[in-house]
Amino acid sequence: MNVIVLDGPDGSGKTTLANLLVSKGFSLIHFGVPPVEARKNENSIFHFYLDPIYHHLMIPRSTVVPKLVLDRSHLAEPIYGNVMRDGTVMTHRVEMLLERYLEAVDAQIVICLPPYRTALNNWIKRKELEYVKEAPAFRRIYEGYAKLLFNRKRNRNFVWFDYTRHKVDSFANSLMNVNGDPLPYGVVGSQRPRFLFVGERTSDENGQNPTIDLPF
Repeated sequence: MNVIVLDGPDGSGKTTLANLLVSKGFSLIHFGVPPVEARKNENSIFHFYLDPIYHHLMIPRSTVVPKLVLDRSHLAEPIYGNVMRDGTVMTHRVEMLLERYLEAVDAQIVICLPPYRTALNNWIKRKELEYVKEAPAFRRIYEGYAKLLFNRKRNRNFVWFDYTRHKVDSFANSLMNVNGDPLPYGVVGSQRPRFLFVGERTSDENGQNPTIDLPF
């Protein structure tokens, strides 16, 4: 995998895993709390999460394939937004489009989620440095990630990392050794689609004016 997305609550081991991948040649993008201007509407929140990834992967390179690890992602925004702020402008449409783009560039989403007590103890040790300051809020955030991880409608392409069960070195190497097949530039979608739709035709009778609005 050349693009690895790590997300999870505070104290879940994602930053440790991200730093290990950086030591193995990955570039790091860390998504913190979206600024006010990014939380205006679904368009602004979409570009907040998409643009840094897109611009990094589109930088012209002669022979080097870009390797990128994300420390947090769009998955965090609905969870933290609903607990720490007055909701979120993140919509289901934005989530799906971002995840289809990540699939197209052969990204692997990893949910970092050790047992609750482990994550809680780690958070307590660093509470003064963390965004979340109250234990009830931390629990709601942890439960948000647990619900996301075990949601069958969303988790078909997620990988679960629990550092109390998985050795971080072995896990990182496994992620790096999985080879996918990125889609062509400009194509957004899944490498493992459940359905394939084939259109009747892609242009008019003269081979001009290609369109996507023809009936199937």
